Amino acid sequence: MSKNNHTDDLHELIQSLTKEEKRYLNLFAKTMGGSSSKYMRVFALIEEQPQYDESALKLRMQRLQLPISQLSAYKQQIFRLIYRALQALHQESSVEEEILSHLRTLTILYRKRLFSQALALLHKAHKLAQNYDKLYYLPRLSAWYALLYQGRAFGGVTEAELEATLAQEQQDWERLGVLVRYRAWVLRSDFRRKVFYARDAQVLEWMEAHKLPALPQAGLSVQLAQWHGMAMYYIFRREPQEALRVFDAIVQRLNAGKYLEDGDLLRLYVAAILGAFVCILHIEPLETEVFEGYARLLESIELRRLAADQRLMLIQQQQNFHLLRQDYAAVLPLGKQLEELLTQQPAGSLRAWDILLIHLTAARAAMGLGDWVQAQRLLDEICEQRRRGVELLHNTARLMRLLVLAERAEWRMLPYSVRQLYRNLQRRGQLYPIESLLLRGLNRLANANDEWARRKIWRRFAQKLKPLAEGGDGVQREILLYFDFYAYIKGKCSH
Repeated sequence: MSKNNHTDDLHELIQSLTKEEKRYLNLFAKTMGGSSSKYMRVFALIEEQPQYDESALKLRMQRLQLPISQLSAYKQQIFRLIYRALQALHQESSVEEEILSHLRTLTILYRKRLFSQALALLHKAHKLAQNYDKLYYLPRLSAWYALLYQGRAFGGVTEAELEATLAQEQQDWERLGVLVRYRAWVLRSDFRRKVFYARDAQVLEWMEAHKLPALPQAGLSVQLAQWHGMAMYYIFRREPQEALRVFDAIVQRLNAGKYLEDGDLLRLYVAAILGAFVCILHIEPLETEVFEGYARLLESIELRRLAADQRLMLIQQQQNFHLLRQDYAAVLPLGKQLEELLTQQPAGSLRAWDILLIHLTAARAAMGLGDWVQAQRLLDEICEQRRRGVELLHNTARLMRLLVLAERAEWRMLPYSVRQLYRNLQRRGQLYPIESLLLRGLNRLANANDEWARRKIWRRFAQKLKPLAEGGDGVQREILLYFDFYAYIKGKCSH
């Protein structure tokens, strides 16, 4: 592969900038006297490229009489300028940035030996970190007390104050250690679920073997990490009601104070609500009022404060909700919102999985509305794409296409399509029970003599799918839930 096809880090960074950030960057460059400099002209050239092409960039530089030999140096200057501008723009956008700003000022005051001013600022920063339970910064801030006491030759410091400061620093380190252990536990369990595609029973076994003791006095951050771990534990035990109770406790705890002003805790808050959505979708009967109550909580947060992946997941969960309610007309506008959101993201951040999931959901909604032509068109487009890492969605699209062929009474085409998909799935080396069941049933449908025989086959379908929908492994259960196969096939029995 040529270098032109590689993703360039600088190009990716430039494409990720929002309009507000680009406007501020230009103003920042003017204050630095570099708005008309050579490296800003290179910035404009890179910004214009939808995909990074170094050969084309060098050609444009030649035409503008910019030295190609200096391209690497220009890039480094642009990197530094963007980083400094973003730091200046976002310096007060979160509690962490405010604490870091205080720490930088502390260093300056300490070097100037202005210990009294530094101590006053340290009190302010330490109180801020304590109020928002910023355990990563508390040990560092506590260590500053010792430095300033020494700098003042312990003037005005009693032995009791010194001992209290040292005890506080030790306690901060201990609390931080507990938080790190809990976060590592959550990350490792999540890793096993998402990367290894481990079955629920395997992940649950690991979680039980590595269970950590409860430490309720360790602080808010540790408490929330512990609760998050408990919620994950209940999800893998297939106890969504208990997991929902824990997620609700996290939401209520963060609602109780001004914690949502902080970026990290806001992300935890949103993650808890999204986790609650997942639990609600697994509880029967569907608790519509509870779901809508959580949705209202999210609506009260300015969308710009949510990360793109959080907005993406929020819209996807709303789609799931409307699919389960069989409100298919409400699914399609949400799909358009998702497409708009994805087009606003940098090219490197677009996930093939998310894009295909939007089209799959739209196809399922079209099936629910009885628009079989539109459903088949969407599914054909998905099946024609060849991307790595999305095989599960590709295979699901192929299964859905078989159902559409059955709905359109394409009985001659259906057996051929079934055989083709069966061969493709065999190459994978594993055939899930849901896939085997659907392929056998659809083949029987194609060979049935009349409509009465086909209705009988649909009823057998529903009977055999029921145990998979209620107690199958995680992958099969999610396919049946998300794409509503079980409800769809049950509906065929009542026709």
